[in-house]
Amino acid sequence: MSLMRRILTNTNYRLINKYQISLFSSSGDSTDGERRITSLLHDKLNPTYLQVNDISGGCGSMYRIIIDGEIFKGKKTIEQHKIVNEALGDEIKGLHGLTIQINNPTN
Repeated sequence: MSLMRRILTNTNYRLINKYQISLFSSSGDSTDGERRITSLLHDKLNPTYLQVNDISGGCGSMYRIIIDGEIFKGKKTIEQHKIVNEALGDEIKGLHGLTIQINNPTN
């Protein structure tokens, strides 16, 4: 399966209260921010898996990134997150929040 087919951008989470999170689908179209972040990370990190979701309700201020790739192997979590943050460059300056999950079972 190609990377682009594995990029999922139509799932978001909505906080119901401080203890419950509800899964819901957006319109199915990725936002401009999701596309920009996906492009940046794909070009700079060549991930084997990448999922970017706007979890701000569509305003583009908060994102969840799930990523995996060879570049993360053998690195501590803080180092992995630094790699992602550096790849985002100036894009990260406009964000209010970012959740990063590295899916690398060999860590």
